[in-house]
Amino acid sequence: MAGSRVSKLRAHVKNVRKDIERKGVLVDEEINVALRKMLYAGRRAIEQKIEPKDSKEYLEAAANLHKVVRGKQKGSGDGESVPLVSYRRFPKHKKRVVTLNARLKKMKHPTKGLSKLVHLANSKAKSDHEFEYFLKEIEWLLR
Repeated sequence: MAGSRVSKLRAHVKNVRKDIERKGVLVDEEINVALRKMLYAGRRAIEQKIEPKDSKEYLEAAANLHKVVRGKQKGSGDGESVPLVSYRRFPKHKKRVVTLNARLKKMKHPTKGLSKLVHLANSKAKSDHEFEYFLKEIEWLLR
């Protein structure tokens, strides 16, 4: 019984991670740590035979994750927030995506349509070829 609750918890945390990526937030070490804390707090709640959502520790971990993600979404500059490209689904392009994200972070005023292209690259690219096409379009807008 507890095993199925733990697997549901794991699935929920994976879905939270996908939602974060879908928003265009790059999942870095800080977000990974917050996700792990949320998972561990949920497991401890299950071991104590209570629902994770009823556990104070789990709710605090989830609130902390939310705060971290919000901070990453706002960006560091005064300009608009620019979502970042995720290479998780296509790790072959990691080096190219990392350099693109560095350029995106430096932008103060994103070009019109850039956020939409990043969103499409993160969520709609079904193949390596499509992902590469979106990367080329993003690079073209960054010129």
